[in-house]
Amino acid sequence: MAGVGASDLFGAELPPRTVGRQLPLPLAWRQPPTGSAEFLVGESNLVAVRALQHLGDQPVPVAILRGPSGSGKSHLGRVFAETAEHHLIDGLPRDGEETAFHLWNRVRADGGALLIILDADFAIDNVALPDLRTRLAASLPITIDEPDVALAGGIIDALLQRRGHGMAKGVGDFAAQRIERRYVALHAAVAAIDHAAIASRRPINRALVRQALADAGLARAA
Repeated sequence: MAGVGASDLFGAELPPRTVGRQLPLPLAWRQPPTGSAEFLVGESNLVAVRALQHLGDQPVPVAILRGPSGSGKSHLGRVFAETAEHHLIDGLPRDGEETAFHLWNRVRADGGALLIILDADFAIDNVALPDLRTRLAASLPITIDEPDVALAGGIIDALLQRRGHGMAKGVGDFAAQRIERRYVALHAAVAAIDHAAIASRRPINRALVRQALADAGLARAA
């Protein structure tokens, strides 16, 4: 299959990769000690991963990460925070603004990098602390997009395996091609397939996936 090229936020060309292959998080990043499944990298989150890898080298080593619900923002943030001198703020409640302000200043003064994870609809203009609003506006914006087919298929396989299911080859890709390309739909599909497999006591194959998605109203119209 043809390779797909890309570049990161800083203009560096990335090596082409084959569509359908899932890449583990780069080995320079240790996995979080939480037993979380491997964070899969695809076309829709590759730019975000590369940006975070280089964040500490930037003049303003602070980034704001946004993405759809279920896209793995917090998982990626935990991996980022495992690196020495990397800091994470997951969410920004009103009573956390003062802490975020001081941490932003500390990173600029003492080194390191800071990642702030915000909901997709979070409006910086609504931050009460004026000096924090200014600093957030100067931070690097990073976005995780809705999953491409290859990434969605890999995630479906990983989530079903985490639930202890054996599967026929290609089940994840088969399911991903039949649902909306949204993380919400992806997680709903996993739940439906899991339920169908347990209820029928059958291994997960394409026939079971097709029926499970249809029964749950998740299958896209052909």
